[in-house]
Amino acid sequence: SWLVTGATAAGTRPVRWDVPFIGRHSERAILDAAVDLVRAGHSGVVSIVGEAGSGKTRLADEVVERVTGEAIVLSTACAPYGEPSVWTPVVTALTNLFDIDPEGPSEQARLAVEARADELWGLSPGAPEMERFLSAIAYLLGHPSDLDRLDAAGARDVVAGAIADMMRRHAQTRMTVLWVDNLQWAEPMLRDLLAVVVRSLADLPFLLVTAQRPDDDLVWPPPLLDRPLLLRVPLGPLGRSDAVALVQAIAERDEPDATLSDEACAGLVDRGGGNPLFLVELAAMAAQCADAAELPGTLRALIAARLDQLPTPLRAIVDNAAVLGASDYVDALDAFATGMGQDFQPADLDELVSLGLLEVEGRWWRFRSDVVREVAYQTLTKRVRAQRHAGTAKFLGTKRPHQVEELAHHAAAAAELVAELGRVEGVPSDITERAVDALLAAARGALETGRFDDANRLVGRGLDLHPTSATTERELLLVRSSSELDQRDTASARADADRVLEGAMTDADLVHEGEARIRLGTVGRMEGNLDVGRVELDRAVELFRELGDRPRLAQALRARGFSEVFGGTLSVAKEYIDQALVMFKELDDERGHAWAHHDLAWVAFMTGDFTDAELQMEDAAQRFEALGDRVGVHWAQGLKAFVLYFQRRFDEAEELATVLEAEARRWGDTWARLMMVSLLSNLRLWTGRVAEAEQFGERALAGFREIGDRFGMTQALASLNRARAALGKVAEVRRGAEEAIALGRTFGELVLGWQGAAGVAMHLGDAEQALNLIDQVLERHRAAGSSDAEATVVRALALCQLQRAEEAMEAIVAIDVDDFPFARSARALVMAMAGDPIDAVTDAEIVEKERGASYFDIAIARLAGVVAATRSGDEAGRQQWAERFAALASTVGDVVLVTIAQAIAEPDTDRAEPALATGWLRILDT
Repeated sequence: SWLVTGATAAGTRPVRWDVPFIGRHSERAILDAAVDLVRAGHSGVVSIVGEAGSGKTRLADEVVERVTGEAIVLSTACAPYGEPSVWTPVVTALTNLFDIDPEGPSEQARLAVEARADELWGLSPGAPEMERFLSAIAYLLGHPSDLDRLDAAGARDVVAGAIADMMRRHAQTRMTVLWVDNLQWAEPMLRDLLAVVVRSLADLPFLLVTAQRPDDDLVWPPPLLDRPLLLRVPLGPLGRSDAVALVQAIAERDEPDATLSDEACAGLVDRGGGNPLFLVELAAMAAQCADAAELPGTLRALIAARLDQLPTPLRAIVDNAAVLGASDYVDALDAFATGMGQDFQPADLDELVSLGLLEVEGRWWRFRSDVVREVAYQTLTKRVRAQRHAGTAKFLGTKRPHQVEELAHHAAAAAELVAELGRVEGVPSDITERAVDALLAAARGALETGRFDDANRLVGRGLDLHPTSATTERELLLVRSSSELDQRDTASARADADRVLEGAMTDADLVHEGEARIRLGTVGRMEGNLDVGRVELDRAVELFRELGDRPRLAQALRARGFSEVFGGTLSVAKEYIDQALVMFKELDDERGHAWAHHDLAWVAFMTGDFTDAELQMEDAAQRFEALGDRVGVHWAQGLKAFVLYFQRRFDEAEELATVLEAEARRWGDTWARLMMVSLLSNLRLWTGRVAEAEQFGERALAGFREIGDRFGMTQALASLNRARAALGKVAEVRRGAEEAIALGRTFGELVLGWQGAAGVAMHLGDAEQALNLIDQVLERHRAAGSSDAEATVVRALALCQLQRAEEAMEAIVAIDVDDFPFARSARALVMAMAGDPIDAVTDAEIVEKERGASYFDIAIARLAGVVAATRSGDEAGRQQWAERFAALASTVGDVVLVTIAQAIAEPDTDRAEPALATGWLRILDT
């Protein structure tokens, strides 16, 4: 994927300074200005885009060279397919930065890091942060580490966080430049890591420079970076005058005593088409060719001709390197040559470096140009490619078995060629089976580390080899179905699970049948089809009970329980999850244990038991923290933010939600970020910042629509519709309420959409609509076993708007109003209408002082004060309450409250039927 060739204050990547840098004056000026901006303390991303040979790498090298001596420079290049490990580039950077022998003992590596830690990071031996970095480095080098107790996902998160923090320490020490070549070949996870680093260093002098070929599928720089500097620099052909100057400079370099005629120079320029690499190679070959007509007509043909001129030992190294990839250890070239019965000499490698075909840095080599690698590989016959890929796979399986993904690539490449050619001498007869097994192992590893696109790609490659084992084919499909679920691609996940189910039932494979049904049940839950989800998950539980497969049974029980949380029966959810929790404890499955507590926190939250929700969530968070599971920690913390919100600890909730939204943005976790944006919309709403609430709500809704998350859309609509109601946007509110109700129908007994629409109707004073909706909501609450307190309050207020005070009293007396200002304010209004002004005013005054009372709670309480004072004939009191109500309405800008305030101030004025607040005005008429 990408090779970090080192990191020093001077930058370590060799540049061919014998080739002059000509042209690109405007681009160079832009990049020089970018460096000046970063030097001044800003951060930025510069993306250089151009075709192969256009000079992207050389332009970036020129820019990086400018900061030699003042900045920490890390130079990087991506390869056309996966590295031995996701962390290979990081390991390479560490070994070069600290001069670590990757095969040496762990203590030697520790001492090497500690020797430079103060210079690079400002850390002393023994510092907690230093120990965290050392643990991550030991893990990357394959030494014993505290991270060994974590699973792949947990270790990935810890290491990724450590890398970002190391880079931050670099940038705090001095200006830091990260230069990444051939980004078009970077794995998505590596691009995500780059984005995390950029976001983490937003406030420091850090510059990321990337170079890549044009690619419509590559979104880079990624959205949501929000850097002060974000440049995309496209490179077209050189202008004719610059092309002429370049050709003449190369001719003078190679033949100082000869003169290139204007006609010959023009011919080379015309043939080169403004491509700098092609021009350089043409000019160099022209010096050795008597007839210009004999020169190759394309860049690739020219490079092929140049490779054909190499002596046999040098050509063998280039061919072997082309099979290995764009870069690898020098020792790998030696081992490859030995396996092929060739003689590898370091002097030959040095000669290739001097010819500008390869570069060597420390223990690593890489192709100087990716075009050279592509041409060298393409000139090998398919039989030779198959033999060399198979040989590489055998070497990796024997010497580097941990490099699963690279092994899978080479085995698969050999198998694909055999499938095309037939039997190839020197390639094992079972190469296809070996390749499929390797691809399955690599896909599982990618899934475990959250590299879902890679998992899907590896599975697809395995399936394309047409596995002879139906069991193996189903294993591949199950991995891909799980990956697709994590990507919320329910249609694809269902299709793969259906294929597994069909094959499993034909072969009477109960394990795979159960696994397929777990995935199909999860699809049902995610799509809101709870009946289908229940049927599939019930059958999965039954199958694993029959088989006595307790690990799979625990997972099935947890999935079955969680399927009831959003729209199902919460008591049933708790029963299943409790059973799963017991099994996870007995199995010593800490991750399952943590997720079970997370699910139980959701159950408690939905039932309105916020104390238990907080306890369960804290337990889950501690376990996720111990596992190094960043995703789990963030999920638990996200639920905590919602718990704080429902406990009306608004300041704490907003602080936590803001932090989590920034973290989710940093890690590129779209769903988590949108959930926090939705929560911030609610917080802005109830603290009286309704215009800001609308903006947050619109962002959340747009994001959830983009990823197709209907639950998230329902969540976002709840606050967005309420904010728009306050702003008087009635037409938009009604459309939004209709959408929320339609979404609510897709989630079984989930009441969020319906209750939000009922609240909006009550806010607007549409009592009949509010009452109709809230009665259906209460039925759903009773069916699910979820808390109906807030819905009951909405019903009481709707009854007040219909002047049905006795029924409103029956509803509100069932609610405990202590530490529930919404209910207490409603009770104040009900009592005022029922003729109990003293208790009404008492409740209203308590709401004014109660922690976490929303602006709407206070408004209802003040309205109750107005009604109570009016009914008791207290004109002075009425005036005081009216003024307080009008001040709140004006401050918040709630159009409905403003309408009510005007009616209070001018009670005897004849008014037409208003568009807003009809139900509230009925209350005043009492």
